[in-house]
Amino acid sequence: GLVLRRGPTAHDLLLSRWIHKMNPLNTFVQQSRVDAVNGDCFMAYQLARHTKAKGVLPTFTELGVEILHATVGTDPISSKARSALYLLSALGTLEVFTTWEWIQQASGVSKRELNSMIGIRRFLDEISIGHRSKAFVLNRWLSTQDPSVVPKHGEIKDIIVRFCRSFGDVAITKAIERLDLSHPDSPTPATDNWDNLSIELWKAFLTLRSRILGLTSSDPAWGNNTASACFALPVLQNIDVGAWHACYDKIRDNWDYTDGQVVLRGEVAERDDFDAIKTRMEEEDAKNNIPDYWERSSEIDLDEFHRNWALGLLLLAEGSAQPRNPRNISTIENSILKSLGALGEVYPKRVPWVAARVLSGLASCGLNVHSSNVASRIADWILTEFPDGPFEEDHWKSGTGTWNTTYQTTAMAVSALVDAGISREDHRIVNATRFLDRNQTFWLVEGNEIPAIDVLILKIKMGFEWRSYISEIKFVLEWLLDTEQWALDRASVVATEEGVESSKLAQVASRAYDLVFEILKSDLETIVEVGTSGFAGLLSFLPPGDEEDGDESAKRVKSIIRYADFIIDRIDVEMRIRGDLLKDKKKTGEARERIKEKMQEYVECLERIRYLREKAITHPEMLDSEEVGIVQMVAQDIFGEDILEVFDF
Repeated sequence: GLVLRRGPTAHDLLLSRWIHKMNPLNTFVQQSRVDAVNGDCFMAYQLARHTKAKGVLPTFTELGVEILHATVGTDPISSKARSALYLLSALGTLEVFTTWEWIQQASGVSKRELNSMIGIRRFLDEISIGHRSKAFVLNRWLSTQDPSVVPKHGEIKDIIVRFCRSFGDVAITKAIERLDLSHPDSPTPATDNWDNLSIELWKAFLTLRSRILGLTSSDPAWGNNTASACFALPVLQNIDVGAWHACYDKIRDNWDYTDGQVVLRGEVAERDDFDAIKTRMEEEDAKNNIPDYWERSSEIDLDEFHRNWALGLLLLAEGSAQPRNPRNISTIENSILKSLGALGEVYPKRVPWVAARVLSGLASCGLNVHSSNVASRIADWILTEFPDGPFEEDHWKSGTGTWNTTYQTTAMAVSALVDAGISREDHRIVNATRFLDRNQTFWLVEGNEIPAIDVLILKIKMGFEWRSYISEIKFVLEWLLDTEQWALDRASVVATEEGVESSKLAQVASRAYDLVFEILKSDLETIVEVGTSGFAGLLSFLPPGDEEDGDESAKRVKSIIRYADFIIDRIDVEMRIRGDLLKDKKKTGEARERIKEKMQEYVECLERIRYLREKAITHPEMLDSEEVGIVQMVAQDIFGEDILEVFDF
């Protein structure tokens, strides 16, 4: 019964026919039955077992006690253990594992008492309460038994968000993965910061995760492309450490720096890009008066050009490692230092996006202009004003002609500078950002997905509201989610043949993943609230634990309403099961007719039940006993005698 979807609604849980047939284990194999309860086998089994033993559905109190005993046994537990269970059950609504230490610190429970809980799942040094529906019911029951736990620890969403914030991006990623915001029963809060776009972004997040992981599984080397593999690594670190190691090992097969220097051992696919780049530089030199400080295209050492650019990507790879290897980072940093020019320029100095790539790589390893002499010198060079350097009033030209646009180069430079510690308020940063805004029509066009995603990432980093760029985000995602882009042979394309960066797919995908992830993190409280609030339906169908004293006629009205809701929900499930059966092409002739006849019976019964329910709510004094009896008989005829055992009229 381990299903990672959010728990089902009252409709689906309560009323699958196999619960009332009291034969739960044999019916797990019937897919239509499982679908009818949204795959929530745990809750269905709990209900079926209780109903089989007692003849009626359990009350909320009974169900809570049963789950508690299954989790900790029947011995009394301390208040600290109760707090620990409350915290674990909150995290359990998303099947999130946590550490022993976190629970102990948050609740004060001893490890001995925690370890004695028979129903706790254990995996290495982590623990979990188990199935999410079980966790939700237990959490709600504990909050009613000990009202102090809510003010002390918060609601479910508060605990999940606090846990995610304390454990960082990996924990946040796991929590987001386990939400089900697309479920038809998910509520939509009446707030300005939530709409269908957030659900679209959540779906895109899961799709990108799946495709990046899938392509890595098929080809960890990403077509033997250093850039593609390096771009994938930060994403893989958050979603699958095993895939990260497989991909990282492929990179290190080609790039060795165990002896204190970075050495390329073998051929790599992205080297072809630089042959294409040289052609674009030759075209640039032929039609323009190039600046004095530029190297001529005929003089460019393409191997050194490629190596310096790759050093920035190798830093990105090392920055994604958990934990990082200081020796590897130092080796790469020293290799960069040896290649720097007098003004801090990275060869070739005519190409500022190489310097930006290296500076960005340093920043990904936690190095900045305040802590690293190398980062400081490179930043100074990037900001050196024309004609002595690459910064031209409010932008940076690519230096490679039509390979990498001015807009992409500017976005890369500003993003790297900000990441490396240059103030967002610096007038050069502000001017460059305005330049990108003025020229949106040039970078937001088909084929310019790389500059588009670079600009969008920059805008989020600069603190702009992401909803101001909805059309731009959709533009990138539309290209990226096209399944044709994700064929295995697209992991690395031949730049000299296709005229685009060989690593375009991985670069845009990883950057888009980062963008969507940052947006979802900014809305974390909201999406967790939406993703967990649907559990309330689990309890709506249960009879109350202790019926309060009151007027007999009022009790009867409540019972009739509950009975009506029960039948309406039951019919809903039965109709969906038979609707699925009608889709089965193997069902023909008499079988199809019998299904249709039964569905018509349900429709007629549904009309009577709804009328009865409406009358009980609006005009209870006009309820006719004979009328109630007829409806009961109709329902009993359809569903069997056990339908009346649950309710006392």
